[in-house]
Amino acid sequence: MGLFVDNTGTTSYIWNKVKDEAHQKMAEFCLDYLRSDRAVALLTITVRQYESALQEQQNQLKAATLVLPNDQSFLLYAVQALPYHLSKCSHSYQTKTLSFFFENSTISTLWAKAY
Repeated sequence: MGLFVDNTGTTSYIWNKVKDEAHQKMAEFCLDYLRSDRAVALLTITVRQYESALQEQQNQLKAATLVLPNDQSFLLYAVQALPYHLSKCSHSYQTKTLSFFFENSTISTLWAKAY
């Protein structure tokens, strides 16, 4: 069972009234964060570290590690949750917002590698 329950015939929950707008706001927040210089810098460093660690592990024939370390929890959230929040938004918002990936190849490449 999910954290939030759907409305019933007798009970109406506040989160069901705001869920569409909430997912759009969360998608906007994740996108704004991923566009920030700080996030781009962190993703660049993290992807480079991951690629280096992956290369070393491949040389040693070990399994790969997670891309983002635990100490970058919001960065990890923004990378992983963006598709979910976008999937809950209107089709027109999804279409408009996804152009972000095509406008900035650096961010989209870093996001894809981290995802």
